Amino acid sequence: MRAACSTEMMMTIFLSLLIFSLVLDICFTGVQQQLVNGEGDKRSGDEQVAQRPDKIEANSGETVNFTCTVSGIAIEVATVRKRFTKIMNAEKSTFKVDSIYEDRLSGSGSSTSFTVTFRNLTVEDSDIYLCNVLTVNKKEIYTHGTLLIVHPAPNGKFL
Repeated sequence: MRAACSTEMMMTIFLSLLIFSLVLDICFTGVQQQLVNGEGDKRSGDEQVAQRPDKIEANSGETVNFTCTVSGIAIEVATVRKRFTKIMNAEKSTFKVDSIYEDRLSGSGSSTSFTVTFRNLTVEDSDIYLCNVLTVNKKEIYTHGTLLIVHPAPNGKFL
């Protein structure tokens, strides 16, 4: 019983620290990107890149989805990043997935409206996943991201 509590406490501390570091990374990255692009808080017209949902909680072994949509922007390519690492490209209706995620990650739709499906989750998949686009004018636009929190399997066994 004591080992189970200790494991749960360690997992809670780990996830808390992970979330805290991810929030700091996203805040810093967002401010840095705005400074590089000279954008500040400006938003123009109907240009929009959106990602839903903001947060997903799941258990090891489960499958989750999030969506990315682009409107009012002519784009060259859309990408999905796990924090700073590009893990998938979406060009028109073709999706190229990094070989590390090849058997667990897929995209469907088009580069302006697509669903990302993540299968057979592990605790190590916990992170922030960002959709971003490269416009035809070579401007990068990022979303706020989806925070994915993966809990160990409910029976205490890791899959």
